[in-house]
Amino acid sequence: MPTPEQIDRVIDVPLHECPTCHVPLCDPAVVVQYQTDLPPIVPPSSRSSTSRPASALAAANTGRGRHPEQISDALGAAGNTLGPVS
Repeated sequence: MPTPEQIDRVIDVPLHECPTCHVPLCDPAVVVQYQTDLPPIVPPSSRSSTSRPASALAAANTGRGRHPEQISDALGAAGNTLGPVS
């Protein structure tokens, strides 16, 4: 992976002694490591408002509106789903 063009944060992690025997280091070499983080993902959300018949008699004979992007007919607690994009 190429070196990042922009560095947003520099973290110095000095080492003054051996972590095992605790002897002071003479002329320690400085090495560099880069880490590129992905930006936070904010998924878009949408709300579908549909109509349904008001009377029970009409409801038995008629469905309700539906948009092609709706992946579920669920309502209430089950009416919040993850979309088809993976």
